[in-house]
Amino acid sequence: MSALLVPSSSSPAHPRRNGDGDRNRDIVLGPITAQTYRAFLASPHGEALGAGFLQCPSWADVKEGWRAQLLGWGPDPEAGELAGVALVLLRQFPGTRKYFAYLPEGPVADWSDPDLDAWLTPLLEHLRRTGAFAVRIGPSPAHRRWSAARLKPLTGP
Repeated sequence: MSALLVPSSSSPAHPRRNGDGDRNRDIVLGPITAQTYRAFLASPHGEALGAGFLQCPSWADVKEGWRAQLLGWGPDPEAGELAGVALVLLRQFPGTRKYFAYLPEGPVADWSDPDLDAWLTPLLEHLRRTGAFAVRIGPSPAHRRWSAARLKPLTGP
């Protein structure tokens, strides 16, 4: 999925329901440390979202000529309260102050969420403020996850 970012006015925060259906907690996008990012990927929630290796912070280290940002979504990303994360790679467009933004196999988010705009709108606004003129998002959502315990009885004796 790719998008050209055009100037727009800032939109209001998108209210999100937490697990109890309460809309009083907003989803906030903010910068996070590599340690917080890795801790989220290793958490049960992060593992359930199935991040690929291209969304690991160390992937940015091998991408020569790209600048990296680690972002997190949640009630309080700076405190490590996360619901999703993204490794954003930025490459400067020659002769300008504009960037091409790329999220390889990301972001790591719940792609089955019916209110996906609540995740993507703050990301696009952040990238626009960063100077990105275009963004390429390459999610790899899992449509189904099967555990060995679920599959074994289905295969027969």
